Amino acid sequence: MRDPKWRWRIRILQGLGEGEKAIKEFVAVTEAGWLGYYRDGYKDHPLMDGLRDEPRILEAIRKIEDELSRQKTAVYEKLSRHNLTSSLI
Repeated sequence: MRDPKWRWRIRILQGLGEGEKAIKEFVAVTEAGWLGYYRDGYKDHPLMDGLRDEPRILEAIRKIEDELSRQKTAVYEKLSRHNLTSSLI
């Protein structure tokens, strides 16, 4: 996910009325490991309004959230093993 161009492709495709292509692009980058749905502003971006209720988008977002939760748990476990508290986070 080093190429930032795809980030704009989803928004541009949706803006051009190419919702199906935008959905496929969103799913593809998610499957490739992109987790930036929240960080990159997709959660609240107006161009995502027409896609948010789409089942494939919802499934991709669920996978993002599952992976972020898994990573968070791993970090907390590692902090705990080193006697560091969650107050550091």
